[in-house]
Amino acid sequence: MADISMSAQRKRRAQRMANRPRRLAQGPVSDHGDEILQAIELVKAKQEAEAYPGGDFLETKDQETHTSEKSTSIVSHCDSQSAPQTSVHENKSVDEEVIKMLQTSVTCQTLKLNDLSTFDMGWTVKSLVTLVEIGRGSYGRVLLARHRSTGVPLAVKEPSWSDDFMSPGEMVEELKATRTRATKEALIQQLLSGSPYFPKFWGTLDLGNELCQAVEFIGCKKTGTGYPLHAPPRLSVSNVVKIAEDIVKGMKEFHDHGLLHNDLKNDNVLLEKRGKRYNAVVIDFGIASTMTAPAKLGRQTT
Repeated sequence: MADISMSAQRKRRAQRMANRPRRLAQGPVSDHGDEILQAIELVKAKQEAEAYPGGDFLETKDQETHTSEKSTSIVSHCDSQSAPQTSVHENKSVDEEVIKMLQTSVTCQTLKLNDLSTFDMGWTVKSLVTLVEIGRGSYGRVLLARHRSTGVPLAVKEPSWSDDFMSPGEMVEELKATRTRATKEALIQQLLSGSPYFPKFWGTLDLGNELCQAVEFIGCKKTGTGYPLHAPPRLSVSNVVKIAEDIVKGMKEFHDHGLLHNDLKNDNVLLEKRGKRYNAVVIDFGIASTMTAPAKLGRQTT
């Protein structure tokens, strides 16, 4: 009689899927700081890392979001530091310093709304309300779209601002500061667009009070599923080491341009499978500054 019971591999997959809501619910409070620090140490001694078991990530065609059962997972067990809390207006002068440094050498590409289409249906975008939100932070939200003529998946960052104003003048200043920050981010995105450690920049969308940025979506481009570092797929030890190396190289490149990221944390690192392994891509330059005029960051607690 044929064995109709669930295979061991399917049982493990079912267990992972059952645990996924709990893992995702942890959100950014989960952290992989210890693992990444350990991985960075391994990067310094690459010849030893190469001897680690596990090898690179391997998957079959029908396992886009799953891994080999031999892979080693990154386990989350630490509390992350709270993100820097500062208003847009407080860092306006910092943003202006970045713009001043880059604007003579960097010119941003531009897009129009009708250059975008919806991710699933391919409808031409006439308003951002037709796009699906895939992320939200203190400085804006991220929408999923496609570049209409090429079909490339895009992440569109729409800035947000406080609506707690004491006067019309305060509102005007807040809107100016928000636009200044978005301009700074766009210049940095354009500057780093050719690097494998940062998203490819597709252009700005000027919608009057809002200056949005469109970058290539990082994650599974077929499904629109993102993999932030705080909720990664299962990875081999070797792949973890290479992810750490990507982050280190990305930050070195950032610093080589005279810039500081100021907000490097596990939900500002996305993973994307290229070839046989997942690569790390650093995002979110909202608090970035020049080295000579660092940002004023709020107090962080552990």
